[in-house]
Amino acid sequence: MARIAGNAAITWTDDSSGLRVLQLDAPLRALRLGHSLATYTRESLDRSKVEYFTVSSGAYEMVGVVRYSRAGATLVDMLKAGSQGRTLTYYPNLTDSDTKAAVQLLGPVGDAGLELDADLGVRGEHQVEIRFRTTGGAMFTQPFWKDTNTLFSYRAGDSLKAATFTRVTSTGASASYPTIGAGGGYGTLTTAKSNQARLAWFSTVSSAGPRDTPALLLEGSRKNLIKYSEDFKAANWASIYTPVRTSEQTDPKGGTAAWLIGDDSTSVSTREGIKSTGFTPSSASLAVSIFMKADTSTSSQVYLARSSDSALSGEVQTDWSSGVPVNVTYANASSVAPPERWRNGWYRFQFYTTSLSNASTYELRFRPAEEPNSTGSVYFYGAQVEE
Repeated sequence: MARIAGNAAITWTDDSSGLRVLQLDAPLRALRLGHSLATYTRESLDRSKVEYFTVSSGAYEMVGVVRYSRAGATLVDMLKAGSQGRTLTYYPNLTDSDTKAAVQLLGPVGDAGLELDADLGVRGEHQVEIRFRTTGGAMFTQPFWKDTNTLFSYRAGDSLKAATFTRVTSTGASASYPTIGAGGGYGTLTTAKSNQARLAWFSTVSSAGPRDTPALLLEGSRKNLIKYSEDFKAANWASIYTPVRTSEQTDPKGGTAAWLIGDDSTSVSTREGIKSTGFTPSSASLAVSIFMKADTSTSSQVYLARSSDSALSGEVQTDWSSGVPVNVTYANASSVAPPERWRNGWYRFQFYTTSLSNASTYELRFRPAEEPNSTGSVYFYGAQVEE
């Protein structure tokens, strides 16, 4: 019977061999959270009261089972390293390297004996229950333990040949999706490899997250009409008056491709910003999205405008309060989505418009400080106008 190698792993550093990797055929099974706190109690003589005495605030733990392991010797080495106090790193999925935890092994320590899997022992597969604690004692975050309502299971990184899935990823045709590795589960923008399906994470609670539900993205092809959608000083982006543009800002991918765009003019008639070169849609319907992050501005605007007369064809405008978008309004949009939270204070704004003409040319425009007489700056990233 054929087997599929898993992507979960536990790594550590050995004095003689360097980095060691125990690759698991499945993430830790039967996971459960725990908390260890040194607690002492004292009862009153009449048993009517109980007093509690605790030492510090304790530490959170996670207990799980390594199952289906055929690498018995490496598994023993991992338990040995953990028993010696070495830091272990647990990865539920190596293809999402942001989701990891530096841990200490609390058990079993000293005794590295393994059990044969109760169900599959005749195949020589091992299992052992292990008890982890994060090196800082904090709670393990959602990606490590929370069950999901997945309808079916897909191991990220495998090929969906049975579904004849095909996509070519390149600099000019990247396929992005949210993972929940870094940033507290609010979404890290990731680019899928060629012919790799996207297992994206979404929030079922609100657009503000955190993300708790995976979904397999199977979509038709889309065309982004904005060239150089991450480089806001390229030739296809022009200034509206004289905005201040600062590159190499932290972006939702964890890189430095975002831009800080500022309006330093207090004149009502010179609200500063940037705009794309004109494009002509092939239909009346376009989907617009942009990442924004608060800085000093109290209100910002992104809108589609007809090049010939600046007529508004779609708009999202937001006020900012303590880094959070508030009073978000839309114009000329047939459908909208609430601001979607991502890592490091980023929000993605989206709307869908059906009011365009394929006989006209349009521009995508940003105004970091929308209110008259006001100044301020906002971070921008990843402009998309898709048809």
